[in-house]
Amino acid sequence: MAVGKWIVRTVLASVFITLGTIKIVPYVGKDVHKHMSQEFIKFASVFPLKYIGFTIGAKRYMQLTGILEVICGSLLIFSSGSLRTICRSALTVTMVAAIYTLGALRYNPVEFIPAIVCLSLLIIDRKLTDNDIYFKRSTNMICIPKEAIR
Repeated sequence: MAVGKWIVRTVLASVFITLGTIKIVPYVGKDVHKHMSQEFIKFASVFPLKYIGFTIGAKRYMQLTGILEVICGSLLIFSSGSLRTICRSALTVTMVAAIYTLGALRYNPVEFIPAIVCLSLLIIDRKLTDNDIYFKRSTNMICIPKEAIR
């Protein structure tokens, strides 16, 4: 179980740190960064918070998303407990927003796959962590023999 949890977290962290770095730093993956810049212009037009009056420029949107992905991706590996849960939740919200954005822009369903895979891995990581917590709690219980109760 520990190996599976480690593999899931390492893959997630690697993906988020890599993509976040490409979004932040223009000279890391120049072609991908340029493509993402063009895509974020479209993404900003359907920004989920736009409907409540909060707008953001495409460049700032891409930078903030990248910073969030790098920080939370790093903390998935190097933190524990509540901080890891907060990071996982932030990345989950990011992936749900990505799926919403792709749907709002009527992208080809094949382009949803990376976001859905990342979201699924975040959910799997959560379930593995929940099972680990449950296992720890259940093994710390005090067992009283039936004879002692009578």
